[in-house]
Amino acid sequence: MRGMIGELDPYSSYIDPEELNQFNTIVDQEFGGIGIQVTVEPKTRQLMVMTPLPGTPAYKAGVRAGDRILEIDGKATAEFPEGREMDNAVKLMRGKPGEPVKVTVLHLGSNKPETVEIVRAVIKTATVIGDHYNADGTWNFHLPNDPKIGYIRLTHFSRNSTEEMEEAVKQLKKDGMEALILDLRFNPGGLLPAAI
Repeated sequence: MRGMIGELDPYSSYIDPEELNQFNTIVDQEFGGIGIQVTVEPKTRQLMVMTPLPGTPAYKAGVRAGDRILEIDGKATAEFPEGREMDNAVKLMRGKPGEPVKVTVLHLGSNKPETVEIVRAVIKTATVIGDHYNADGTWNFHLPNDPKIGYIRLTHFSRNSTEEMEEAVKQLKKDGMEALILDLRFNPGGLLPAAI
């Protein structure tokens, strides 16, 4: 299939079933999970929480940025194959909403691991994000040094991007915005109608 498609224009490509599932998750912005963004530390190969999304099950369970994930459902993250740490972690943490997953974390500044049972929920990820979070966990779309300048980062074009963008711009106008920075860096694309 890839060989046949390779002869077409540069905008045509073959997507296998697994890739299609990942693509649909990105454009739908919804999946069953616990609500954290993780990264792999290159030196230690440890999974580290970059940020728990406010209001998600992980956030409510006390998982915070900087925490290290040692085990997921009894499987040690240190034993994940090199280069596949993230894939393995995502597969174990995602699942049907309502089903529990046990995560052992080492909190930042602590030396005693804690195991928490987190019940998966439907996680909705925003594609329109701001400069920083407000105290209530919503995005702040103003630059901290100049509240008259709006800042919107569009991470990719998904089904809900248009509505999210309209809502953010409407709020910024209401707050007296005089200029806007629209950050499209590292945006991989997505749905054409959303981009238009």
